[in-house]
Amino acid sequence: MGDGKIQEITTSLTGRKGTEFKKRFMREGSNRRKTFYIGDDYDGEDRSIAELLPQTNFIVPWFAPDAKKQELTNEFQAFVPKDPTDLLRYLKFS
Repeated sequence: MGDGKIQEITTSLTGRKGTEFKKRFMREGSNRRKTFYIGDDYDGEDRSIAELLPQTNFIVPWFAPDAKKQELTNEFQAFVPKDPTDLLRYLKFS
């Protein structure tokens, strides 16, 4: 953990995203400032994850509906990249 590499991947998280996120990334000793999450379920489970993260560490995909981008930016100070290159730049310098 902390070396910038993916440690493991879990699939099929429907109904368990928040619980799994807390268990894996919000445990004691983790660097929350370096934990980011790219949302895909703007009205459901992702909101509980956004509440756990430091402001600007919740990322709304560039292809999300404009209304959701605005709403989540206002509520969680979410980052909305313009395109994939913008996302990579943001993660590299955050």
